[in-house]
Amino acid sequence: MKYRIWGLLYVKDFSFISKLSIFQKILLIIFFNVILILFSQIKLYLPFLPVPFTLQTLAILLIGGVLGYKYGVLVVVLYILQGILGFLGFANFNNFYNIIKKGKFLICLALKI
Repeated sequence: MKYRIWGLLYVKDFSFISKLSIFQKILLIIFFNVILILFSQIKLYLPFLPVPFTLQTLAILLIGGVLGYKYGVLVVVLYILQGILGFLGFANFNNFYNIIKKGKFLICLALKI
């Protein structure tokens, strides 16, 4: 199946998720949402970097590669909505309001997929 993006680009869907039932799709979205939350808590400290980084970017690439762009964006939107509602799923177990106070933004996560 081919998808047309912005009228210029055609993308072929290679993901296996298009053949699954709606219940299995919902379970995969929830599973990868939990993976994204868990990977955002893992911090790596490198001696030549002043700031530690999380494995959240790796999780985003994994989600985009396995689920495809349509369902991958759903996972990230669900992740951001959980933070807005007050669940402590962002890095260092912060919610959306704590991150807004610090001046960080999460909208670019959905654009990485």
